[in-house]
Amino acid sequence: MNTHDIKMDLTDLIALTEKPPRYTGGTHVFWQDPHIAAQLLEAHLDPACDIASKKHAAIDGEVRFIAESLGLGRTHSIIDLGCGPGLYCERFARYGCRVTGVDFSRNSIDYAIASARRQGLTIAYTPMNYLELKAQSAYDMACMINYDFGALWETDMHVLLDAVHRALKPGGFFLFDVFTPARPAAMPIANWYVSRGGFWDPGAHLVLENGFEYPDGQVRMQQHIVVTPEERRVYRIYDTLFSVESITSLLTRHGFAADIYADLTGTALTEGTETLGIFARKAG
Repeated sequence: MNTHDIKMDLTDLIALTEKPPRYTGGTHVFWQDPHIAAQLLEAHLDPACDIASKKHAAIDGEVRFIAESLGLGRTHSIIDLGCGPGLYCERFARYGCRVTGVDFSRNSIDYAIASARRQGLTIAYTPMNYLELKAQSAYDMACMINYDFGALWETDMHVLLDAVHRALKPGGFFLFDVFTPARPAAMPIANWYVSRGGFWDPGAHLVLENGFEYPDGQVRMQQHIVVTPEERRVYRIYDTLFSVESITSLLTRHGFAADIYADLTGTALTEGTETLGIFARKAG
């Protein structure tokens, strides 16, 4: 590599660390990388870790409250959107519900299928993009838990809400959670480190991290630039923050009426809450 090449590489890196327009995609999607997928699966399955999934004790509490509040049992059909390795699916299946889990990660789906088989649980798992859900009036409840809704781009939120509305039976529920603007930013404005092998890559690599907030204060983005001897990858993770008023307005536009708590265990709302737990009922 000559000096000119190095300067061009540095110029590109500097440009990448500048704030992009909102909802500009990266070069790669992290859950499609086999190495990162394996790291995420390990985090999902660690009962004391809340990086990929919530801690398992918290999941138990959420499922218990949801099942008791909605009276879930053998007559109910449920779909878990972004089910990962099936942590929620398995718990709902133990209540006797007919459960379907969908996830974009083949790695997670393969694990979930094997785990259900080991435990003798009947759960239908499908590797798919939940934005392409085509079911109609098939489910009593849909769920999308662990703040995944806010990670969608704004246009995809509308696509998802329409798809879920179609998939639910009359009076069915869509359960999900989101962050509010009261939540502190998750990462510093700028950071970098080198590694001989870690979460982002099994070999030696450099990571440049940036955190951005957009002018309306409702959208944040985490950017991770991973540089290896072979390539440069850019991962961008967005998060839309909601108030009670903004999420209610969005749901109303798509035919839902919502009961909103501070979380999915029914904790009462308080001023300054950092999360919202939403029980959105298909109106009509």
